[in-house]
Amino acid sequence: MAMGIFSRVSLDLIYARPDQTDAEWRAELKQALAFGTDHLSLYQLTIEPEYALRFAAQKRSIADYSG
Repeated sequence: MAMGIFSRVSLDLIYARPDQTDAEWRAELKQALAFGTDHLSLYQLTIEPEYALRFAAQKRSIADYSG
C-alpha cells in the first residue's frame, strides 16, 4: 500500500457517476476515509456536451465508452 512507502498520500474520488447510487457512493467514501490518508479530494463528475462520454451516458451505458 502506498501509505507504507510514501510520507504523504492523498486520494481523489469522483462522485455522481451515471448509475451510481447513494449507497454505492457512501460505501466508496467510507472505504476511502478508512484508509486514513493525509488528504481526500471529492469531485463531482461533469459530463460536457458533444463529448463521447456524454453520448454513452445518455445511452446509460458507460461501458460502451471506449475513449
